[in-house]
Amino acid sequence: MAATTPLPRLLVLATVLSGAAALVDEMVWVRLLGQVFGHTAYAVQVVLAVFFAGVAAGSAASDRWLLSPRRLLIAYAAVELGVGLAALLFPWMVGRAIPLYDRVAPLALETGPAHLCRLATGALLLAVPTALMGASLPLLLRWAAAAGADGATGSLYAANTLGGAAGAWTSAFVLVPGLGVAGALRAAAAASAVAAAIAVGLARPTRVWTTDRPGRAAARGRAVSPLPAGAAPLLLFLGGLEAIALEVVWTRALDQRLSGTVYAFATVLSVFLVGLAGGSAAYRALRPKLDPLPLLISVETILCVAVVASLYAIRLVPRLAGPDAAALGSGFVRQAVAVESLASGAVLLLPCTGLGFVFPLLVDLGRAQGPRVGSLLAVNSLGCVAGPLAAGLFLLPRLGLRDSLLLLAALLASISVALWILTRREGAPRWTPAGVSLAFVLALAAPREIRYWGPPPERLVDYREDPDATVSVVTAGSGPPLLKVNDRILGGGFSVFSEHRQGHLPMLLHPDPRRVLLLGVGTGNTAGAILLHRPDRLVGAELVQGALDLARIHFAATNYGVLASPRAEILCADAWRLVRATPERYDVVVGDLFHPWEAGVGALYTREHFARVRRALLPGGTFCQWLPLFQLSTDDLRMVIRTFLSAFPSAQAWLGNLGTDVPIVGLVGSEREATLWWRGWEAARGEPSLRRSLDDARLDAPAELLAGYVGGTRALRDFAGDGPLNTEDSARLEFRAPRTFFARAFGFDGEERLLALPAGPAPVDFTGALDPPDAPTLAADVAAARRMLAALLLHERTQTRLAVETAIEAARLSRTYRRPADVLRELAWSSLHREPDLAAQAFDALLLLVPVDPDAREGLSRARKLAAGSAAR
Repeated sequence: MAATTPLPRLLVLATVLSGAAALVDEMVWVRLLGQVFGHTAYAVQVVLAVFFAGVAAGSAASDRWLLSPRRLLIAYAAVELGVGLAALLFPWMVGRAIPLYDRVAPLALETGPAHLCRLATGALLLAVPTALMGASLPLLLRWAAAAGADGATGSLYAANTLGGAAGAWTSAFVLVPGLGVAGALRAAAAASAVAAAIAVGLARPTRVWTTDRPGRAAARGRAVSPLPAGAAPLLLFLGGLEAIALEVVWTRALDQRLSGTVYAFATVLSVFLVGLAGGSAAYRALRPKLDPLPLLISVETILCVAVVASLYAIRLVPRLAGPDAAALGSGFVRQAVAVESLASGAVLLLPCTGLGFVFPLLVDLGRAQGPRVGSLLAVNSLGCVAGPLAAGLFLLPRLGLRDSLLLLAALLASISVALWILTRREGAPRWTPAGVSLAFVLALAAPREIRYWGPPPERLVDYREDPDATVSVVTAGSGPPLLKVNDRILGGGFSVFSEHRQGHLPMLLHPDPRRVLLLGVGTGNTAGAILLHRPDRLVGAELVQGALDLARIHFAATNYGVLASPRAEILCADAWRLVRATPERYDVVVGDLFHPWEAGVGALYTREHFARVRRALLPGGTFCQWLPLFQLSTDDLRMVIRTFLSAFPSAQAWLGNLGTDVPIVGLVGSEREATLWWRGWEAARGEPSLRRSLDDARLDAPAELLAGYVGGTRALRDFAGDGPLNTEDSARLEFRAPRTFFARAFGFDGEERLLALPAGPAPVDFTGALDPPDAPTLAADVAAARRMLAALLLHERTQTRLAVETAIEAARLSRTYRRPADVLRELAWSSLHREPDLAAQAFDALLLLVPVDPDAREGLSRARKLAAGSAAR
């Protein structure tokens, strides 16, 4: 037996750096290719498939390079430098590819031509850099084998994968937030360059074999139990398919309960890779002590059980990421790092450790049979190509999460049983049938579905597994239905009121809205409100087909049947790409409420997107982007407004509703100041169906309509101030908003600061109005509405006395607007038992305004009795 040598520590470091650079590149490339294809799960699946296809090609090609050991290291250095150069050039390449892709690719997502265009474009962009990546590890393994380094497969794979975990984590938590997209790629290129420099430094004459002939690894080590001929490549292919398919399914399952932020995705991927690295390290430690073939059968059996057990672990995630996590408090580090890592680890670590153990074991067994290491890694990578396509396009849409996991576990069981049958006489573990039987029993008792919804009284009504997301319709008691995507509310319920207003207001700010584009359809309630204004053409874009399917069934009453209307063209398409690629131009574009902390959504608030929307407008057109004030910190709100103002010369802000439940604001951009057309409002009131919808949305009262005006361009510039913009390269909002979300740092501050702006009168054109309002009366009612909203905000901050006093002031100001009196009545009743004297003051003021109010008279009587009782005590 020839003597063995330890791996140089610097070479291990180079392998770590190479893995880190590769994952930073991959994470950033996925983001950049989202700019080409749209930010969809389809894009991620295509990127993964093409990525591993390139890796497979590079791995196979590396076997053809008949090089001396020294030249192997030189070749490795050249490959790493090539990867770094490709990383630096990738943004430029994407910029060149976008016009070509938009010219040939259809806008709809779920079509065969769309899939082919994504595959072709992805292959064009990724072929060279991923092939270089694929050649990297095989070159090192060949050098290690020639140098007589024992156990190199497990050690180098563990180091490379651990580096990948570090790269995935730092790309999301450090590099892109701190350096931007281009800066992160420069950092990855630097890591690749350092790895290349280390390899060049090690490429000196040393005592090595000059060739890497098949079977030499077996000759140097202890006897290796043979697999059946050709079994290793097949098992490596199936192992790659299993690993990536499981990653896709587990990520989808965890996405239903984790935050859905860019940090959550990076955490899941990092934990997945840490498990693989741990498994490889464990193999390196156990390899000299155990017979490989029985070890392989044992690990496959344990892995089968672990995959089934992950179903049970997934059911625990709501507790780990929910009530049990509350004890840790809020905050980014506690929630985004600690809690999400803990929840991911509970599901992933055990099975991923098994996956990481099996890979180097199969490579060593395969090399003992003859195939070169590059060919073996290529076969594994081809399995990784099939994994995301199988999971995303077949398993999840047709079988759902639970049955997809069980099918993948059944594949592992079949492998384990087949190997056990074929090698029973060669020392196969006797407990294998018992282990597979345990997996079968666990599968029978496993939860019937992997679905999440709230505790009672929330009840599931309907459910869809979509390639992009898990979609459900739920109700809370006897309340209206809610539409959820990955367990996050998309619309419906009591927000129907706001959803209708989000459609009506932009239509009233244009004199003749004939062509309308809606970005984000969801329940269809906003689209339905728009269609009531009878535009000639309405185009809507919704990312999740399952949301459209369930909205058509369960929300037809509130969306006015818009999804079945021949006057509306509703596409399953990425709104971001639709704006960029469509040749059409529109009078009105409406952007729905988008959760700013969700991964990929920040692109809809970038300067580039706003500029593209401006180009999609017809002359005189307007764009209204709705913002969720209840999910934005004041600093983030200022940044979004600054970014909006950088794209539109004229801008306004309008509150979506005069309330505090879910405060929203619409940014309205145009070439010149938008105007509310009073004649258009009167005409809308003349249409019976539209009048009913306006009445339900409280847009029948002029004060309710005009009091929401926050301010124009100058006021918004003063509010936003100077500071950075949200761009595609910086992605500031996508990385900052989750920190606000985890810290629970949003509230009513943004709404209060907007209300404090010197708004001035709302821009209204009364030309052609049949019944223009009395100006002093309208001004008094608008002032009353603003004071009413101030009272509600004070009430939310538990400043009860000041809230009631402000509500009394609002009710006294109002002339024809009734709602301030209603709000005063609500505040009076809510303070009855805590502060009866204050309630009595409120009811007394209400009776002075509305003498015939039995409810207020009863409230005053009760308040006085309670106040007298308190004084007596």
